[in-house]
Amino acid sequence: MRPRSMSLLPIVPTFDHARMPPHPRREPVPMNSSASCGRRFPVILMVPVLGSLLIFGLMGCQPAESAKAPAPVPAVSAPAPRSPAPEAPTTSESTNSLDSASDNAAREAFRVLSTPGTDSALWDAAQLKLVELGPAAIPVLLEGLASGDPIHREMAAMVLAFVGAADLRTHGPLLKCLEDESAFVRANAAAALAPVPEHNARVIDVLSDLLADSDPQLRRMAAANLGAFGAEASIELPKLTAVLADADVEVVTPVVQLLGRIGPSAVDAVPELQRIVFEQEGELKAAAEQALQQIQTTAEKP
Repeated sequence: MRPRSMSLLPIVPTFDHARMPPHPRREPVPMNSSASCGRRFPVILMVPVLGSLLIFGLMGCQPAESAKAPAPVPAVSAPAPRSPAPEAPTTSESTNSLDSASDNAAREAFRVLSTPGTDSALWDAAQLKLVELGPAAIPVLLEGLASGDPIHREMAAMVLAFVGAADLRTHGPLLKCLEDESAFVRANAAAALAPVPEHNARVIDVLSDLLADSDPQLRRMAAANLGAFGAEASIELPKLTAVLADADVEVVTPVVQLLGRIGPSAVDAVPELQRIVFEQEGELKAAAEQALQQIQTTAEKP
């Protein structure tokens, strides 16, 4: 089985809802920013690798005071009464305060993310804030997944595709989202669950279905995320073979590479792969040649 170390590609919901105003179109930018897909909301092209931002405060050396003679102590003066020092907050109080602050930050960021007409810079900042909060944002995201508002479900699934499904609390709701009426919810739920081996069969099924979606960005995202798999995807061979007729090279190339990894079980795809070798050039042709070699060479071994 292929290791699940590669980045998965979440896709931001396009919000084809009548109530949504057009989102400003922007040029593609790398890593953790959004790039326009030519519709109403941007599509994330790559999962960002985010680290905590550490801000170090450097304290300068304080110059030592010049030596002074001790002041004379009055013979008959009593010490002035002191006010009691304020009690330091307990560990429990500090933890609760931090949890409350993180929860409030997550709720505010999610509100901004799912509000129609949000400025693109604020939208990006809210998305990154939720990703940075990570586990602290999970309760808010779970509420979003359970919302009756499709926009909330789409946004929560999108962020969880960035954050991942390491938190077991997310598995049940994400599995339910694989049946969602929104293709964007299904796509991002599948991306979030792809690294979890016990859910591979369901994830592969959902991503394979998305290869036939009318939205080209969804097809590309599904094809790219299927690249995390190998022979376990052989059960979807008819769907994978059908995709080879797609005119979009960005959809076909990852699928061709997957067929090669599947090996001899993908023998039914050989005629289509041979057609690609004959008709195409560049990376796609090279991928098809390699896939044919993997399928046929492995099949010929005793």
